[in-house]
Amino acid sequence: MLHKKVAVPRLVFSLSVELAARLVVELAVELVFSLLVELVFSVSVELAAVELVFSLSVELVLELVFSRQ
Repeated sequence: MLHKKVAVPRLVFSLSVELAARLVVELAVELVFSLLVELVFSVSVELAAVELVFSLSVELVLELVFSRQ
């Protein structure tokens, strides 16, 4: 009887540890994924801003060059 009394709490503890480990891994994966999505979005916004500035700069230079002629 003593064996069963010890085995059940150990089983519960073991399952709890396994569940906690799975939860930590799942949360870590979710965090890394959301950070990657945020990074990709941030980089794409920055690239769009650089492209806009470059486009406006080229347009301004062309306008200055052709307005002097």
